[in-house]
Amino acid sequence: VAAPAAVARPSAPAKPAAPAAPAKGAGPAVRDAKGLRPMDGVRARIESAMSGLGPVFGTAIDEVTVTVPPENLPEAARRLKETDGLKFDYLRCLSGVDYQSDGIEVVYHLFSTRLAQKCVLKTRLPAEGDAVGTVTTVWAGANWHERETAEMFNIRFEGHPYPEPLLLERDDQGTIVPGPVLLKRFKLRPKEPPAQYGFPEEE
Repeated sequence: VAAPAAVARPSAPAKPAAPAAPAKGAGPAVRDAKGLRPMDGVRARIESAMSGLGPVFGTAIDEVTVTVPPENLPEAARRLKETDGLKFDYLRCLSGVDYQSDGIEVVYHLFSTRLAQKCVLKTRLPAEGDAVGTVTTVWAGANWHERETAEMFNIRFEGHPYPEPLLLERDDQGTIVPGPVLLKRFKLRPKEPPAQYGFPEEE
């Protein structure tokens, strides 16, 4: 009697290839944000709206960036909020970046609650003490953002309705103290010894 033929076992499924490692020094991958409008369409609409303002476009991970000269910043902000197809009605954040000899960048993170899209508006001031126009007439929420950025980076927002420090204070001579603490030139205090905890001995 012939022996039964051996039954071939199914081969194990091949393991999926590991994703390629990013090149050394490469930044984060650019991608569209889930649930928001694709960046290509957002950029095209912003490019059309920024005509005549000297814009420079870029991409930061999942949002379009547009940089304009300081003198054009308030008009760029107004167009980004009011133009059909853009409607960036919410200022998410306003901050500064100290590039030292290359100036101070002012960054406006924007979102459209109507159209589910976002972008970043930027400008670069040549040095501390320089000014850019306020955007409080475009987004009322810029009021406190501008006050904080002004005191932390020693820059000015011309036309601001109340350009006083938000977190710091003025001394008797009117100088904001301790100074622009987020500039890289600002000297940190020496490291203090660890605090001693516990109750003093009873007399």
